[in-house]
Amino acid sequence: MERSYTMPNEGIEQDTSSVFGSFAAYYDLLYSEKDYGDESEFLRKVFQQYSQNDVRSILDIGCGTASHGVQLSLRGYDVTGFDLSHEMIALAHKKVQDAGASMSLHTMNMIDFAFDQSFDSAICMFAVLGYVTETNDLISALRNIRQHLPEGALFVFDVWNGLAVCHEMPSERMKTVTSGDIRVRRFIRPELDVVNHVCHNYYNLVVTRDDQIVQETEEVHTMRFFFPQELDYYLQQAGFRMLKLSPFLEMDGVVDETVWNVSVVAQAVRQDL
Repeated sequence: MERSYTMPNEGIEQDTSSVFGSFAAYYDLLYSEKDYGDESEFLRKVFQQYSQNDVRSILDIGCGTASHGVQLSLRGYDVTGFDLSHEMIALAHKKVQDAGASMSLHTMNMIDFAFDQSFDSAICMFAVLGYVTETNDLISALRNIRQHLPEGALFVFDVWNGLAVCHEMPSERMKTVTSGDIRVRRFIRPELDVVNHVCHNYYNLVVTRDDQIVQETEEVHTMRFFFPQELDYYLQQAGFRMLKLSPFLEMDGVVDETVWNVSVVAQAVRQDL
């Protein structure tokens, strides 16, 4: 039986190349119920409603296994994606090829990534921005994203809503999924740090084949949560204006303490030198 344990570094953006090491192989299976097609259609509608310019090129930040990128590519967008995890990018390459999609993929982090081009829009889905837990790093990441967007371009992302996290409180949860003779069980024990606006999620992942344990992995995923005015301030500091804050995928909904995941539509504004 294979056993492993991964603990992310404190401070700067977590080293998700190690955090998602063993977990990466089962990532898509664990989230197989997630409707990436529906989420990509939501993004298309956001672009149509809020973008001042025609959106053709998209920067997919923290693209993971490229599930959003594939769907957007199949809808005709020119997608460039990057992720800090080498394992995730390897899986992304295969997924893009298998889907007959076209997507440029890179291994980078969002704090200091650099491309020699700008993009019509940027996305950062599945609360990936929350992996940047330090405020200085967060502002650096947002400013870096802004530098890759022209004035008027959109940055669309989702994060954990601090109002709901502190009201409902994270709880232990277990999920079991199967594929053929493989069964994956994931148990999460959360540890909330309200002072630093983070939740340390202790993962235990057990993989069995024919009821025999073949792998057991323990990882810690630390996620930052955000309050509405806090988000607005950080975006302003980076050269964005927040156009819309709504429940995830519900543009007409109202954000309150019962809404755990929120969608944000931000627009790049003119930056005075």
